[in-house]
Amino acid sequence: MVHAASVEVAFTDGLFSEGAELTPAGADRLAVLGGRLAVRTVRVEIHGHAATVPGAPTSGGSVLSLWRALIAARELSDAGHKPLTAFTTASADQREAPYTSAARNRTVTVTITPG
Repeated sequence: MVHAASVEVAFTDGLFSEGAELTPAGADRLAVLGGRLAVRTVRVEIHGHAATVPGAPTSGGSVLSLWRALIAARELSDAGHKPLTAFTTASADQREAPYTSAARNRTVTVTITPG
C-alpha cells in the first residue's frame, strides 16, 4: 500500500509458524525485501501481528507479535547489510490484524519511508 510519504508492505501469506519461527517461505520473502533495502536510504518500521485468540484482549498488542517484529528486523538487517538499529519494531494492536485468517496474520507489516 502506498501512502503519501511511505510504502507499507503486507505479505499475502503468513511468514511464521504458530509461534515466532519463520517458515522457509517467510525467510525467503524477508531476504528478498532486505536485499532491496540494502541500496536505499530509508527508515523501516516493522509491526508484528498475531491472530486474535478468543478471550484475549482486543487491544494492546502481544509479546508474540513483538517477537515476530524483532525476528523480521534481524532477517532484514542480515539480508540488507544494515545495522539492526536501522529498524524500529513494535507490536501491532490486536485490532489491526491485516487479515481475517489466523494463518495469514502470523506476519509482519513493514513501513518504508525515505530517509
